Amino acid sequence: MDKSLIVNALRKNGVQEGMCLEVHSSLKSFGYVEGGAETVISALKESVGSEGTIFMPALRLSPALPLTDEDKKLGITCKIKILPDDRKKSAMGIIADTFRLQDGTLTGSGIMQISGWGKHAHEAVTGGLNFAIHNGGKALLLGVDIYKLTAMHY
Repeated sequence: MDKSLIVNALRKNGVQEGMCLEVHSSLKSFGYVEGGAETVISALKESVGSEGTIFMPALRLSPALPLTDEDKKLGITCKIKILPDDRKKSAMGIIADTFRLQDGTLTGSGIMQISGWGKHAHEAVTGGLNFAIHNGGKALLLGVDIYKLTAMHY
């Protein structure tokens, strides 16, 4: 799969220039992508253009940690760590992690961070997903289910 194929698929599925998108994704779900996460991000940026905005979760949470027998006895079903600001990887996935670290992407503060790129990127810093939620933003789920949609928790 290459960038042009992804751009064409995004357009067929309604992604238009100027859109505000909250994107959740799983690179594994794509199969092989020439250029990996960078290609997916580049296709998203091309699809919304310079008048559009992309938001992705940048939560400072680790992938799930192994549970001990003691954890299980206590009824713990998931255990994670809060990561430092300068993390390279998180539980958000390689696309969101790569997006967060790119030039031109702005990221909010705290544990429940959102990253933004494009016309309204600064809103990620000042209001998380509030801009997308209150200004006609759309959710784009690429290989993940509805339970990954961060805006549902606002």
